[in-house]
Amino acid sequence: MPSGLVVAVDIPGIAGLFISIAGLWYSVKAWRGAIAAERAAEGAREAVRRGNAAEELKLLASLASELLASVQNEQVESAAMRGRDLVSGISQARLRWRSYFPSPEVEQRLEQIGNEVEKISNALSIRKGQITSSERERLLKFCHNALRILSGEAGRMASHIDGGPSRR
Repeated sequence: MPSGLVVAVDIPGIAGLFISIAGLWYSVKAWRGAIAAERAAEGAREAVRRGNAAEELKLLASLASELLASVQNEQVESAAMRGRDLVSGISQARLRWRSYFPSPEVEQRLEQIGNEVEKISNALSIRKGQITSSERERLLKFCHNALRILSGEAGRMASHIDGGPSRR
């Protein structure tokens, strides 16, 4: 027997160790990729939701414009219908999208304008026939204010979306 140290090399065992380490490395890499993909998907979902909120505010501004046109043209029944639609839409949007608004003030302004539009809608719903000139003036003031606020918030939301991520 030779006098030197004999080292038995377990080639299959060493190969298995390297394969296990490589497998672990690829698993960690895949896990990191999955986390990055999940974050990207969540970011995309957030962007779509903010876009939907902005679109809904634009739609509400359009309804406010129709309400204003109906009041200007003294179309009481049409104005009453637009008022009801707008009250419902503002209430739904305010509750649905509150976490996507760029600031807490947006929800407060929407609540304020919802209350004003509700007053308009109530006044138009109980009114039969023509509206007086003083009623018309008051309604026009409310309608212009509603349109201004809704258009402003729709623009602010679109600007916020164009400017970057939400500040939730």
